[in-house]
Amino acid sequence: MNKNVFFMCLIVLVCYLAGCSKPNEWIEEYSSLITEFKFGKEILLPVKEPNGLAYDGRFIWVADYQTVNPGEIVSVDISTGKQHKSFAVFTHMEGLTWDGKSIWVGAPAKKITKLDAESLEIVESIESPTGEDADGLAWDGQYLWIASHFHGRKGVEIVKVDVDLRKKIQVISLPFKEIGDIAYTDGYIWAVKFSSTDDPDDKPFIVKIVPESGEIVKLYYNQKLPKKIWGLTHVNNRLWLNNGGDRSAPPKILEVIID
Repeated sequence: MNKNVFFMCLIVLVCYLAGCSKPNEWIEEYSSLITEFKFGKEILLPVKEPNGLAYDGRFIWVADYQTVNPGEIVSVDISTGKQHKSFAVFTHMEGLTWDGKSIWVGAPAKKITKLDAESLEIVESIESPTGEDADGLAWDGQYLWIASHFHGRKGVEIVKVDVDLRKKIQVISLPFKEIGDIAYTDGYIWAVKFSSTDDPDDKPFIVKIVPESGEIVKLYYNQKLPKKIWGLTHVNNRLWLNNGGDRSAPPKILEVIID
């Protein structure tokens, strides 16, 4: 037996003994909630790896996930598709949201930073209450919601935080292990669950969650949904997402049409 075969057999045995689950095993419980949706408009983005998205009432902002040099946060006019502003900020930027006055970004690692809306200069940074990177951020009008995955060690957490008091108010635990950005609109938390593997059964979803209870009430799917969705925001109660982790296609944002 060659070494590769031996190690593959060993991995299979360890998974069997440890009770390893398939990446999509959680979906069996929620299969009745899956609904298809349609895509609308799409806009190419002037960044290499779009991550978090936010909307300030005029422009969509996108954080460029870069690990070596500081990435840019870029604003895009969705009526024309043209870039409006661009600022180099951090490396490894993830979730993004707008609180009505300022922009919050999941960066640097395991922190969340508040940025001035005009200059994007740092106003303050706080520790992520999940203890992990802030993969997703959303603002509900009063509180900041922070989503993190734990690199496969456990399921996703979405935490509601009073940023003035630095106080954790609520924790929602979700059954899957991958999450990108989140958004708050129409009284719900919306999240993008991306695919962590190339397994065709490991599908991405848009997830609709009741914030008070953490209950998943709907899973939205389209066969053209990027497997690596990283960004999510809402524009006039319509969702937009990006294909940030999908290097097989040009970076873009896509309008989501949910009836």
